[in-house]
Amino acid sequence: EVIEEVSLVANQSMTFDEVWDQRDDDGQQAPVGNYTVTATSVHCDANLENCGQLSASGTIQIRES
Repeated sequence: EVIEEVSLVANQSMTFDEVWDQRDDDGQQAPVGNYTVTATSVHCDANLENCGQLSASGTIQIRES
């Protein structure tokens, strides 16, 4: 989980890249299978009103090596 607060002006955008070493929280190799990755952004206007949430998801697959 990554949480960061960033203020953007109208029509400004940002891109974030994340790398996963395919290990779980205990440092063990994640099992073979499909995993869903979800990015969520909470946004408000300049007065911290009219808040909403945007999400995008994708699936990645870990295969046997």
